[in-house]
Amino acid sequence: MAGAQFGDLDDSQSLIAAQLAYWEQVLAGMPERLVLPTDRPYPPVAGQRGGRVAVEWPARLQQQVARVAREHNATGFMVVQAALAVLLGKLAASSDVAVGFPIAGRRDPALDELVGFFVNTLVLRVDLAGDPCVAELLAQVRARSLAAFEHQDVPFEVLVERLNPARSLAHHPLVQVMLAWQNLPGQLGDGLAGLALGDLQVAQMPIDTHTARVDLSFSLAECFTEAGEPAGISGMVEFRSDVFDAASVEALVGRLQRVLAVMTAEPARRLSAVDVLDAGEHARLEEWGNRVVLTRPVVPVSVPELFAAQVARSPQAVALSCGDVCMTYRELDEAANRLAHLLVGYGAARASVWGCCWNARSRRSWRWWRCSKAVRRIWR
Repeated sequence: MAGAQFGDLDDSQSLIAAQLAYWEQVLAGMPERLVLPTDRPYPPVAGQRGGRVAVEWPARLQQQVARVAREHNATGFMVVQAALAVLLGKLAASSDVAVGFPIAGRRDPALDELVGFFVNTLVLRVDLAGDPCVAELLAQVRARSLAAFEHQDVPFEVLVERLNPARSLAHHPLVQVMLAWQNLPGQLGDGLAGLALGDLQVAQMPIDTHTARVDLSFSLAECFTEAGEPAGISGMVEFRSDVFDAASVEALVGRLQRVLAVMTAEPARRLSAVDVLDAGEHARLEEWGNRVVLTRPVVPVSVPELFAAQVARSPQAVALSCGDVCMTYRELDEAANRLAHLLVGYGAARASVWGCCWNARSRRSWRWWRCSKAVRRIWR
C-alpha cells in the first residue's frame, strides 16, 4: 500500500508541544464543571445509562441560521454553538462556558485513503461576560472555533492529562456538554442518501444504546428536500438518565430553539435581553410574584403621608402595643402632633440636631415613632 500506514502516524512531538501551549493558555482557570440545574443530584460515581429525545426544528429557523451565518462570515455550526453557549450560561448562571465538539481528525492528506477512526474532541470556551450583543458573541465564537481547528492535533486524552483538571468520578473532565453538527447533502437529513457503493443501497439505522458519555450530547443535522431546499434541523440529544429526566431535556431543547430564534432574528440584541423562559413560565412567575402590583407605576409617598392615610382609614385600629401601652392610630397621630408642636416651641427647625432620652424602656418604641413622625412634620 503506497499510502500512509498506521505505523507512520506517530504524532510530531514538536507540533503537539506547540499546540499544547495554546490549549494551556486558552483553558487556564476554567471552572471544574458546568453546574446545570438537574432533576437529581450527581451520584458519587457517574453512571453510564442514558436516554434520548428527538429534535425537530422548522425550515424557517434553518434559513435564519444560514442567513446570519452568511452575514457574519461564519457557519451555521458557529451560530448554533453561540446559542447553546448562551443557553447554558443562563441556566448555569455562569459567564464562562465550555462546550466540546467532535472533529474528523483527518487534516493530514495522507489519511484520505486510510481506514480508521481518528475523531478527536475539541473544546470551545466562550466568554459571556460584559453583556455583548449577539453579533459580538458570534465574532468571538468564530475566532475561537477557527483557532481550535488550527490546534486540533492534540488528542483530548493528552489534553486532559496535561491540563490535569480536578478529577471527579461524578462527571466528565473539561466538558460536560457536547455539540455535533452535520450539514451533509441528503434528502431529509439522511447524510448517506447520496452515497453510492455500486449496487449496494445505504441507509441510516439509528440505534439507541441507552448510554451516555457526558451529561448532554447534542447531535444535530440540517435537512434538505430533493430539490436542495431547507427542510429543517433534526437530530437528538443524548443525556445521562441518572441526573436528567426526558421531560427536562425536552424543555431544554425547546429553550435552545427559542434562544436560537431570538438571536438569529436580532443580532444586535444584548445577551441580557435573550429570554429562555416560555409564556407559561412567565405567567407562573407573574402569578407567584404578583408582578402586576410590582410593575404598576408608583407615585413617591412619604411615611407620614402613608400614616395619615392609615389614620383616615382606621382611626380606632391599634397602631402600637408595647407593654402596658396600647395606642390607636388616632391617638398616636395626636401624640405625634403634640410632640411636633413642643419641639417647634423649643426651636426645632430644618438642619438642627436634637437628642431624645427616654427612661421607660417599655415605651421606647412608640415614643421613637412619635418623635420620628414629629421630625418629619417639621421638615415638610
